[in-house]
Amino acid sequence: MESVRSILYSPFSPNDVFTLRKRSLLLQFFLSALKRNAAKELAEHISLFSLAFPEISCTTLKKTMQKLEHQETIPSSQQKLLCTLLTPFIHACHQEEGLILFLLRHHQNFKKYIPLGVLLRSWHAEGWDQFVCDMKIKWQARGFIPISYEIVELMKTL
Repeated sequence: MESVRSILYSPFSPNDVFTLRKRSLLLQFFLSALKRNAAKELAEHISLFSLAFPEISCTTLKKTMQKLEHQETIPSSQQKLLCTLLTPFIHACHQEEGLILFLLRHHQNFKKYIPLGVLLRSWHAEGWDQFVCDMKIKWQARGFIPISYEIVELMKTL
C-alpha cells in the first residue's frame, strides 16, 4: 500500500528524491500541504522523507503524522510540532536557494512555527550581509535577476 500511496499526491517517486534539489522540493511540497492543512498529503510526503534524508531519523515525524493522518484538519499546536520536527530536514537543505526563496515568500504563513531569521543567521557564519549577497549572486547566475532583488527585499523583513 505504501508504494501506491506515493503516486496519489506526490510528484516524487521513491527513486527520485535523493538529489539536494529534489529533497528541498519535497520539503516545499510538505510545507505547502501543511499550509493547506492537507493531512493525507503530509502523510504521503513524510513516507518519502526516510528515502530522501537517510541521514536523519524520521521516526518521531512519522509517529506524529500517523496520529494526525485521519483527521480532517491539523490543530495549530500540531502544526507547530511538525514544523519543529522539520527543522533538521530544512537544515539539511539550507544551501538550496529554491528552498530559501520558498521559506522567505511564505514566511508570513510559518513565522509562528519556524523562526526563519534565526535559522538563516545560524546557518551562515560568514555573516548576514555576505549571505544576502551570495543569494543574490546565485539567482542572478541562474538568470533570475528580478528574483535576486526580491530575495534582498524579503531578507530585509527578517
